[in-house]
Amino acid sequence: MKRFIQYLVALAARAAGGLVGMLPRSWYFPAARGLAHVLYLFPAFGGIAFQNVRAAYPESGRAEWRRIAKGSIANLLVTLCEFFWLRRHKDVFLPDMVEVSQCTREVVTDYLEHPGNGVLFVTPHHGNWEFAGQMLSLGFHFKVSTIVRSPQNPFIGRMLAEGREVDGVELIESKGAARGIVSALKNGRAIGLLIDQNTRVRDGGDFVNFYGLPVPMTQLPAHLVRRNGLRIAFGGIYREGTRLCMDALLLPKECSEYASDLELSQAIMERIETFVRRHPEQYLWMYRRFQYIPADADDALKKRYPDYAVVARPSFYAQSARRANRKNHEGAEKNV
Repeated sequence: MKRFIQYLVALAARAAGGLVGMLPRSWYFPAARGLAHVLYLFPAFGGIAFQNVRAAYPESGRAEWRRIAKGSIANLLVTLCEFFWLRRHKDVFLPDMVEVSQCTREVVTDYLEHPGNGVLFVTPHHGNWEFAGQMLSLGFHFKVSTIVRSPQNPFIGRMLAEGREVDGVELIESKGAARGIVSALKNGRAIGLLIDQNTRVRDGGDFVNFYGLPVPMTQLPAHLVRRNGLRIAFGGIYREGTRLCMDALLLPKECSEYASDLELSQAIMERIETFVRRHPEQYLWMYRRFQYIPADADDALKKRYPDYAVVARPSFYAQSARRANRKNHEGAEKNV
């Protein structure tokens, strides 16, 4: 029964996406802004976005927090619409839609001419992140392997995969991604990563500062870069009105000069923050990015987190602690 319901949901999504794809792209922007005002009233959208923006920009007022939060919702809606629009308009060549900065051209050209041991491209959930990996392949002829997290509905996942797979782009499931990444690098492919998601310490994450607040981030990129001599670049596709623009950033120093994976991870996060700060209303603020508070945080730091945040439990740090907690829980149930 569950699978049948999932199929019906996916079928409805395909139908809705097909209708959206038939509309002119210029219609998406005013429609998204209007719908964003409605979705902002729902806690899952406006509530979380407002709390995140307030935590990131405490110096701003409520009007600015609302503006950024609503802009974030609108950007997500436009990104979804553009996904379906490009699927339908097969005659449209994505690179013709994107204005590429001179810095990006220089970075990409250098990487293509001197590939070395491999290249890692990092982008946040900002602007139209769905198009970023496709641009590397279609616009610059990279063979790219991107890491994706499939939704619980496998039929929705199949639909998303169909839209993401273009010539030169390979999708690697996030679960067990390390093995797929190593294989892709051996085959001379570049790696594209969206890494602004919470990763528990026991799963290979560690706390780094984002907008002055510690958040858990995967250490995999830093580990890969330092162990395999990879080069790394940051950037993505952002919006200037209805135009799509692509820009890139580099680290302030060579990856080999960082003393540890954690130090390099912090530098990576700082570059991500720099990119987000340029157009904060285009970042995906609906995600619970500040969900976990370090166990050793003092009271002053805890107060800066959104209301939904919780102090990380021992099981967040170690699998052994999780097993111990489960055994204690099972033992308590037997004694009842």
